[in-house]
Amino acid sequence: MKKNHNRIHFNDLAENYKESINKERGALGINSSYVDEYKIKISYRLNKKAKTILDYGCGIGLLQPYIYKYFKKADIYATDISDKSLNIVRNNFKQTKVIPYDLSIKKQNYDLVIMSCVLHHVEEIER
Repeated sequence: MKKNHNRIHFNDLAENYKESINKERGALGINSSYVDEYKIKISYRLNKKAKTILDYGCGIGLLQPYIYKYFKKADIYATDISDKSLNIVRNNFKQTKVIPYDLSIKKQNYDLVIMSCVLHHVEEIER
């Protein structure tokens, strides 16, 4: 039940997600781009040699530019419960290999899995 609710909710948010997140973070005095890049900087420090990276719960791809900036030679995969968000990623980041959420992501080994602001949306049994 929760998965279907989340899919509908995030499909509804997809088109205006960046503006909405910038507004929320801006109200707190936080630079959205800084936060997104910082997450990837930390990931890079932890695993500089990652060659296959999964952005799990990628949303509209806010982390994608920074993943490519720091992991220049890596194969980047992305998945999300929102089909509309995945379409935005497909259109904006042609080099990213988009995996529909319902397909098993377990068929691939990843050197690094990035999950940013996502785990609380995943049902406990699926974690």
